[in-house]
Amino acid sequence: MGIQINGQNDEIRATDGSGTVHLDVVGNVTGNLSGDVEFTATTSITLPRGTTAERPESPTNGMIRYNTSFGTLEQYSSGSWSSIENAPLIYNVSPTSFDGSSGTTFTITGSGFKSTDTVKFVTSSGTEHTGGTVTFVGVTTLTATTPQNFSVSQEPLSVKVVTQSGVERVATQTIDCGGSPTWSTSAGTLATINDRYGSYSTISTLSASDPDGQSVSYSVSSGSLPAGTSLDSSTGVISGDPTDLNASTATSNFTVDASDSVNTTSRSFSMVVNAAKDGTANFRANTSGAAIKTLNSSSADGTYWIDPYTNASYSNPQQYTVDMANDGWITVDIENIPSSNYYAIYQGQTSYLTNINWNSSIANYLYVGGTSSTNNANNWGAFLFDRKLMGRAEDYLNNGWSEWDITFRMSYQWGWGQLSLSTVSSIDTPIYGDRSTVGGNFSRSGTGDATIFIRNNNSNNVNMVDYYWWNGSQQASSSLYNVTGVSDSTIHRMTLIGGTLTYYKGGSQVGSWDLTNTSTYGGTPITANSKWIWMQSHQNPSWIAISSMKVR
Repeated sequence: MGIQINGQNDEIRATDGSGTVHLDVVGNVTGNLSGDVEFTATTSITLPRGTTAERPESPTNGMIRYNTSFGTLEQYSSGSWSSIENAPLIYNVSPTSFDGSSGTTFTITGSGFKSTDTVKFVTSSGTEHTGGTVTFVGVTTLTATTPQNFSVSQEPLSVKVVTQSGVERVATQTIDCGGSPTWSTSAGTLATINDRYGSYSTISTLSASDPDGQSVSYSVSSGSLPAGTSLDSSTGVISGDPTDLNASTATSNFTVDASDSVNTTSRSFSMVVNAAKDGTANFRANTSGAAIKTLNSSSADGTYWIDPYTNASYSNPQQYTVDMANDGWITVDIENIPSSNYYAIYQGQTSYLTNINWNSSIANYLYVGGTSSTNNANNWGAFLFDRKLMGRAEDYLNNGWSEWDITFRMSYQWGWGQLSLSTVSSIDTPIYGDRSTVGGNFSRSGTGDATIFIRNNNSNNVNMVDYYWWNGSQQASSSLYNVTGVSDSTIHRMTLIGGTLTYYKGGSQVGSWDLTNTSTYGGTPITANSKWIWMQSHQNPSWIAISSMKVR
């Protein structure tokens, strides 16, 4: 091989005659080449090569080398090294929609892929998330899994392929993260329940659906369910046994999230828990003993809180003895009536006010009579009831009781002495609230009007049980029983149960009449649930004396 150095022509020429030249230079060779440099060979030229760590210590712009760490050519330009390679091409990303779940596999097809490429999922805000598992299938195919859950708020997602040297390509396709669950259950109050007497297997069922067919789960995200209840995350069923309250009512407000594991839709609800009206506390007062018995069939005889007032402004719960063994009969505190002025007069003359007392005129009886012992033709009447139990007189149309059991005596002398029950609709004008005023009236001239009389009058020899009612066009009446063989000391008893009146004289039943029977009593307005008010009427000097009264 010969080497020629021609100083005159500034050239170095090496040849061995075979066309192949091997020239080893130790150290740096610096020179200037002017003009064009041409390689006429049809094979190749090998550039300097090495790892990233082997780059020149003091590079200058224009250097070029093969980086074995990246497997690409690189150049030094503008003060930094950069790769000289084409970005891979992306033709398609599949699927284009998913439910946003972590670990979902996507297939990326294109060209120029390498085993060292990485894949990134880019959210709409530009945040990049490196794929969980990237698999090099071949130069035209990569697969990548989502590294986390993505929500609807982050869509659409873009896919980016990045080479080892940092060259990247972003797919023109985007990925939809699916829809959020849609609520079927309306916001607001789900249910109103009681706090006692059994567990609720289903209080309410929440329902939401996912547009992509994914399973929906439910969870309380704020607030709380009523104590003692729970939400089934899979079925949406709220169930349980509410914890007993210390007040009449409690409202729980809460927010429930419906989620398909990626996307969540929230909705606000409430539930109302009321204290069961079992009569065990003043805020648990019920309207009757029968209502308590219906609520809790295990209720035993004893003292319970009762409040029959339908007008909340009149509410005044009181304790009464209730016969639960016989379906909730309430014992009226008749001893308390005169001492507390718990009655109202509906008509009469002010000069002959009713004399009413307990244990004074007749021992252990509620006595109702005139103030004069002189015969007087003026009829007297009074709605006599325990207003704690029966409700305010001013609220009479909303009160009354369907069933009665009264034991009493009647005077057998001149003048009317009668114990009556009248339906509340018979009251025509308001009844005043205490015994010092006179007002109100009653008649039988309208729908629902009816009166039962048990009366005594020896002067007219009228001793009977009568039924008067409005039959739809006029007042009708029926004499049910002629009472004979009585005296002042005769014990009378009447019961009215389910619309059937039963009368006892001297301890023996002497008659029973179904007042709801329209065949017997044409146009009768009475039903099993008709409400009645206790009413007395008399002429001086007659009287009525009551030893026992129960209602339900």
